[in-house]
Amino acid sequence: MVSAGVAYQVLRHDHARVVTSAARLLQEHPFYNSVWRERLRGFPKQEHDLYLLMEAARWPDEIRNHQQFHHPEWHFINFPFKPEGQPRLLKTRGPDRENILAALDFNLSVVKDRHRRDADRAIALAWLLHLIGDLHQPLHTSSYFTVQFPQGDRGGTQFFIRAAPDRSVISLHTFWDDLILGSERHQSAWNRALLVSSNFTPRHLTELKNRRFQDWAEESFALSKDVAYQNGKLLGSADNRNVPILSASYREQAKRTAERRIVLSGYRIADLLLTLFR
Repeated sequence: MVSAGVAYQVLRHDHARVVTSAARLLQEHPFYNSVWRERLRGFPKQEHDLYLLMEAARWPDEIRNHQQFHHPEWHFINFPFKPEGQPRLLKTRGPDRENILAALDFNLSVVKDRHRRDADRAIALAWLLHLIGDLHQPLHTSSYFTVQFPQGDRGGTQFFIRAAPDRSVISLHTFWDDLILGSERHQSAWNRALLVSSNFTPRHLTELKNRRFQDWAEESFALSKDVAYQNGKLLGSADNRNVPILSASYREQAKRTAERRIVLSGYRIADLLLTLFR
């Protein structure tokens, strides 16, 4: 939702027609009449395009019980990370064929295909909005292999930590997922989008020169190694016992990294919408 909000912030003044065209296509989505339109009634009409983009961006996380639409393997790609010093005989496993990069390519091709049903193109657009955000979360691109995690930690979902001494045990993946926003309220997401985007301009975001999905995945994978896992030095638990506590410096570095990544994802969504709807 926040990355969609950043994209809207980038486009709303000089490219409002692009936003309108994207929103018009999303109105053909199967969930528009059954779910989204009712949710939008509580907002001023001039804000409907913004909040429709947000609804579409979070939709793939809301349909986990809808077998027709749910594709769990689309949300990530597990590039293996085996830090230095691990036994040579410790084997790693590469990414599955079905992954976020394949999903991005597929859904982009659907949106571009004007011969496809608009409903199918709208579904694909919602996936693009969501997956570009997912791809910028470092732990959506890695699986950590050590003696402690011989089968890999599946993107940090099996690497347990405490964010602070008084906090509950959570996975490292959950910690990173929740760094940007702890609420699903539309207004909270929009406020957060405005705040984080004000801290970064295209001049500072040198990564914007990288325009391929593969490039974005490699950026995130590098950050998963260097920042999320601290090059293999981060302490974690494979179960709920003796769970380490993250340091304040780690939390601050992770927060700064997550904010930069979410703004990058918003700019890249905006650029993609310009390509598709200008």
